Amino acid sequence: MTETRYLKPGSWRGALAFVAPLALPVLTFGLVPAISGDVLAQQEIQDGGTMVAAITGDPPMLTTVFGANILAVTLSGQLHDTLITMDQQGNIEPSLAESWEISEDGLTYTFNLRDDVTWHDGEPFTAADVAYTFGELTSEYNSLANATYSVVEEIETPDDHTVVLHLANADPAFFPWAFSQTNFAQIFPRHIYEGTDAETNENNYAPVGTGPFVFSEWVRGSHIIMERNPDYFEPVHLDRIVFQIIPEPGARQLALEQGDVDYLPYFALAPASVDPLSENPETQVIPAMRPPAGEIIMFINLREAPLSDVNVRRALAYGLNRQQIVDLALAGRATPATGPIRSDSFFYNPEIETYPRDIDRANQMLDDAGYPRGDDGTRFTLRLSYEAAGEGGAFQSAAEVMREQLREIGVALDLQPSDSATWQERAFIQWDFDLAMGSFGTGPDPAIGVARLYITENIVRQNARNLSGYSNPEVDALFAQGAVELDPEARRQIYQEAQAILVDELPAIWLWEKFYPIAIRTGLVGMPSGAMHSEPWSNVGWAVE
Repeated sequence: MTETRYLKPGSWRGALAFVAPLALPVLTFGLVPAISGDVLAQQEIQDGGTMVAAITGDPPMLTTVFGANILAVTLSGQLHDTLITMDQQGNIEPSLAESWEISEDGLTYTFNLRDDVTWHDGEPFTAADVAYTFGELTSEYNSLANATYSVVEEIETPDDHTVVLHLANADPAFFPWAFSQTNFAQIFPRHIYEGTDAETNENNYAPVGTGPFVFSEWVRGSHIIMERNPDYFEPVHLDRIVFQIIPEPGARQLALEQGDVDYLPYFALAPASVDPLSENPETQVIPAMRPPAGEIIMFINLREAPLSDVNVRRALAYGLNRQQIVDLALAGRATPATGPIRSDSFFYNPEIETYPRDIDRANQMLDDAGYPRGDDGTRFTLRLSYEAAGEGGAFQSAAEVMREQLREIGVALDLQPSDSATWQERAFIQWDFDLAMGSFGTGPDPAIGVARLYITENIVRQNARNLSGYSNPEVDALFAQGAVELDPEARRQIYQEAQAILVDELPAIWLWEKFYPIAIRTGLVGMPSGAMHSEPWSNVGWAVE
């Protein structure tokens, strides 16, 4: 019997001396159930039919191998599975793994895999696929996976249906997130990726997965179609899913109202559409939380002047009115952000500087920094890069509001909206920006969602890494400590100290804390499908009339 072993070198998460206790503390993440979940769950679902989901544009690709772009996550979640999954209430359920065991010291995780799963091309799914995905593929390219699996010291596959992961040290952020999150824990086919250049592999655009739906067609700028997988290991209700590309927010609302589409994911639901869709008897708005607990962050390129000067960055922060941004761009339906960890997190530091708007102070700081106003009143111009359709159109509105606010301190914003793939390439690969606004998950734990964005070793040209070029050895050390500390209160103190430093040095300006409402046609059952909203939609369908 062949045994595959993946050995991984040490990294920042396993670099500290550590003695594991006998039991791991558990920190639960509060999930807000869908308001109609209990009612819809009791409705009988008919088999067959099509569901049309509106999306904002073409995704960069149809897998999450290279990152957690929300368009890619949502579509990839229908083509690929995770070992376990999490329902909207936070309950853990089997998926590709039918059972699992965790050693008392928290160092060994054993998964017993289903033996009735095949890839869409007919090849058998085995433990080798899991070991390859975690050991060589996503851990290399996906920043969330890299942050999560770097604590894995060795992966064994004693047989085709058993995977054993050995950790270098017990990790308080590891389970269940490492195996349930659709944005970094999906399993990919070893037989298609191994021995190829993963970045150019055609599977990224026409994937072979194990999921409930099979990729059928992608007409760029128009639609993406997936068909029901007849060999899926669980019942699937829908025959087909059509992802209809509708860039304009008002057009998406109208399409839902008229029945041309059936589902608006949270990133495609414009804030201005929430009230009218809530009041329409043919549509329903469902509020729900997600473990990534994201924030809208405007990263600052620290590599060149004037933004290499911390006082310039502080002046920008004082020049913005985040509550006004939320009021105008999101109809007030969000909480202004104050730092790298959300205010509703166990780890939040309430003592950090919040940078309330202070125009006089901001102007004085820019004068003192040596950037006087020119004849036209402008001190300098900054390029703001963002996804044009981001957050249901809220990014464009927020950019316009910030342009007017910063004009008052002599800073001109050059707005540079683009499609998702172009923005990702410009910001993360080329570093061609002054300010880059995007949506980033800061959960389910700071060790997974936050550290990756600020640690020095992540200053690489890959998606969702350290975009700013920020480097502080003290911050690196704090994140390393937080990743292995098991006492919750001690972890909170560590992360609060890291927040204080980051908010003082401002590699980014944190704009608002995300909210996650979705909208559906009345009669559609099963949305959101799970905690992430992108779990396989095998349980989604149309209610029996």
